Amino acid sequence: MILALLLAGWLVIGVLRAGTVARDYFAHAHGTGATVVNVGVEIEAPAIPPFWVVSISGDVIEAGRTSPVYRSAMLLVVEPLTGWVVVFGAG
Repeated sequence: MILALLLAGWLVIGVLRAGTVARDYFAHAHGTGATVVNVGVEIEAPAIPPFWVVSISGDVIEAGRTSPVYRSAMLLVVEPLTGWVVVFGAG
């Protein structure tokens, strides 16, 4: 019963926070002055507890520019409770 409650808690926390943590990391990963628009989470799925896998992408507007310069995508492994993020892939 305790294991089921822990698993349910992990799923609820992941659903509520994994995407938010990933979006925050993604926005700050492109450096100061850069703006990321059209951000979308393609995949948000539980992995080995306590981690979640989040696939995220968006258009990057570099400092001093007015339109998107390139599209960026990342595959992130997120620990939603602490906000710890590991980049599994980026391009």
